Parts: sequence; structure tokens; C-alpha cells
Amino acid sequence: MDVLSLISTVSSDLMGLYQIPWSVKTIEVGEGDINIRINPVKQADEIVLGFNVYFSYAHFTCEMVVVDQPAFMEPVFQAIESNGKANAQSIRAFETLFLSKGGSLSYKINGQKHTNKPLESFLATRWMSFAVRYESAFTEVYDRLNFYYDNFKSDLMSFAGFILLFSSYQQTEELHTHEEGREYLTTSTRYERNPINRELCLASKGYRCSVCGIDMGKVYGEIGKQFIEVHHSIPVSAYGHERLIDPLQELFPVCPNCHAMLHRKNPPYSIDELRQIMQGVVEKRGERL
Repeated sequence: MDVLSLISTVSSDLMGLYQIPWSVKTIEVGEGDINIRINPVKQADEIVLGFNVYFSYAHFTCEMVVVDQPAFMEPVFQAIESNGKANAQSIRAFETLFLSKGGSLSYKINGQKHTNKPLESFLATRWMSFAVRYESAFTEVYDRLNFYYDNFKSDLMSFAGFILLFSSYQQTEELHTHEEGREYLTTSTRYERNPINRELCLASKGYRCSVCGIDMGKVYGEIGKQFIEVHHSIPVSAYGHERLIDPLQELFPVCPNCHAMLHRKNPPYSIDELRQIMQGVVEKRGERL
């Protein structure tokens, strides 16, 4: 895909995933280099964070930027620090995800760089400046003519969610990290309630059904690629109030059929219970799951 197609696709994918508008545009860094800047569209006086993506042939780098805010403004970084503390659980999960892919994650807090160290180590420090940078492991990114978007799409989508955790934007859009289950929301009116939680689940566990193992892309081709639903092991309707959840422990990718079967009783079957039920059925037919 060329750079114009990349910009259009990235913007569409981010909108579809996080349900908020994004601006994606090219920036030039050096002769012949094409890089992009990705920002949530700012509203009112919100502190909005975006990121630049610097492409190389075999890797790419994502670096946070503060959108339309003077870097010397102490309240900006106090707000970033506050959001970081509030969302520490999700930030830790993203850190684990990025490092598991072989990439390098670094923070620059008060002018001092810290590489591959958990952010929680610095939450007791009063922040006067802050930046975060992720460099991917070796992967084929582009060849001057074409971008191989599928090779870096997952990391790009994850880094966008990661940046939102430090921004005040998600609070206006009701994307508080891990807070789910307000009474006026239902499973059909919110994209698995919290798109950041969903992204963490799928980026960590993939798009194969946790029960039957089906990969919709391998069955239906392009239209089924990365099509999956996300199951809450504890139904949101059972929360009774907003609560913090652990998306890596409580959310599971499942195909629509298995998702429906999980909810054939209340409380729903567990992933293991339904897998055992299926195994028993196929064994009676003399088959294997």
C-alpha cells in the first residue's frame, strides 16, 4: 500500500477501534523519508496526546507528542502524571505486551531516560516533563514503494490505546481504563464496553477463538480477517457498579457461535467448561476437537 492508502487505512482503523476521530498526516524527516503523525482530534481544553511514527525498512519507532500544548506548562504534565497513576494497571499490561514482542520501550521523565523499566517505578516522582518511545523489533515495514501495513498494524493500534491512557481525552469519551458496566450501557451499545480493554485482550491473545480454536480469517478469507468477539468472564450486567477489570485475565477472544453458547446459562459457562462440553460431543462422534 502507498502512503495515501496507509493514512486513510490507519485513520479508519483507529476510528473503528476507539470510536473517536483521529487526524493522520505525513511529516517529512530527512530526504526521502515518509513518516506520519497520529493525533486524536482535540476538543475544548482537553490535554490530548498523539504520536509520531518514524519508518525504517526493518523497524519503526512511535514517539509521543503533546498536542498544541506548550511543553513548559507544568499543569500539562501533572495531568499526564495523574492519568498515568489512575491507569497504572493498563499501562503495565501494555508494557508487558510491547516487550513480549521484542520491542524496546523507554520513558523520559524530567529529562532522564529510562529504558524497559516499568512506569510504576516513577509514579512517586513529580513530573515536570514526560515522553514515551517504542521501537519495534525487526519487521519488514516498507520498501520505499509499499508499506506492509499488516506487519505493524497491531503495534500501531496498541500504541494509540497506550497513549490514550495518559490523555484526558478518554475521560470525556467515557473510556476510563477498565471502568465498565454503567447501567445505561448494554453489550450492543458499546464496543465491548471499553475499546482499550478490548485492544489489550486481542493484542495479547490474538484472534483465534479461545474455545473452538477457529480463526475466522482462515475460514472466510479476507472478510473474516481479525473478526472476533470479546467475552467477559464475569458479565458486565453482574457488576452492579463500575469496577476495574483485568482485561488479560477476564476477557477472551471467542467466535460468535461460542460466545452465544457461553451465555446459554446465567452465570455463563467458563471457557474451560464449554471446551469440555464440545470435546465430549466430538468424542461421541469419534472425532477430535
